[in-house]
Amino acid sequence: MKKPVKLKRILLVGLVVGIAVLSTLLSSDNPPASAVSLDIPPETEAIMESPGVIHSKPTRLLIPTLSIDADIAHVGLTSDGDMEAPEKLSDAGWYQYGSHPGDEGNAVIAGHVGGLKTPGVFANLHKLQIGEHFSVVDEQGQNVHFTVMKIKTYAQDDRPDEVFRSKAGQHLNLITCTGAWNEQGQTYADRLVVFADKTD
Repeated sequence: MKKPVKLKRILLVGLVVGIAVLSTLLSSDNPPASAVSLDIPPETEAIMESPGVIHSKPTRLLIPTLSIDADIAHVGLTSDGDMEAPEKLSDAGWYQYGSHPGDEGNAVIAGHVGGLKTPGVFANLHKLQIGEHFSVVDEQGQNVHFTVMKIKTYAQDDRPDEVFRSKAGQHLNLITCTGAWNEQGQTYADRLVVFADKTD
């Protein structure tokens, strides 16, 4: 069985490990340097690969009810096997080794919550409601539409199969930080996941 691939850099809020002044870090536009996030379950990499690519790579995320119109960075893995974070707090980050949004399987997009002075792209993700709609624009200019199906919270060290694996369907899961701040671990205690399905 493969060693689990950890998504450490996906979901923090503008913190750089080793720097002591928290208020300064939280007001920065720089993304976090290190953090522990939801882990990808073992052998998920192959499962996440689309059997056939229909939609091209995503470029923008549009969530009208939250006034989100954000660039989508294409992120991969670090040398430590962690999912890279988008460089900007204002960008969303699509895991480019998974499914394309709108294709078969689970696509995953993560974003920062942000700091005290500088909000991240997903600062208000917790306000999204079941039944609400959003879309992703791909490189061909196609709008791929999604409907929110459920919203769940996990501990930051959980390995929920449903976030990263799917037997059938076209899914897009949005992830960000939530819960209490863990000073020792320099991360938030929980992860908020919005599950959405492709709609016509």
